[in-house]
Amino acid sequence: MRISVIIVAYINSDVLIRTLKSIEKYNDIGSDLEVIVVDNSPKNKRVDSAITEQKCKFDKYIPADNSGFGAGNNLGASVASGDVLAFLNPDIILIQPVFSLINRRFESDKNLALLGGKL
Repeated sequence: MRISVIIVAYINSDVLIRTLKSIEKYNDIGSDLEVIVVDNSPKNKRVDSAITEQKCKFDKYIPADNSGFGAGNNLGASVASGDVLAFLNPDIILIQPVFSLINRRFESDKNLALLGGKL
C-alpha cells in the first residue's frame, strides 16, 4: 500500500526542512512513500531552493497561489498516487517510524477511512 504525504508550506523553509529530514529518517516503507510539498508562499519567498539546497527528499513540488490551507491540501491530493493520503503540517517532526503501522491499520480494517495520530 502506497502512502502519499502532503505538506502545505508557507514561508517556513527551516521548519519544513526539519519535517522532511524526519520523514526521510523514519521512512520504513521505502519507495512506497511519496512526499508532496505544496508551496503556498509568495513567489519571491518560495521554499523550493532551500529544501533542494539542503538535499531534502521529496517527490513532487507544487508552487501554488495561496488559496488557503485546505485548497493547498486538495491540490496535493489531486496529484497524489498513494492509496492512503497523509496530511502533515510543515512543523511535524517524526520521532519514530509510523508508515508501516499506518499501512497495517488500513490493510487490516477495510472499513477504516480516517486515522489520526498522537501529536
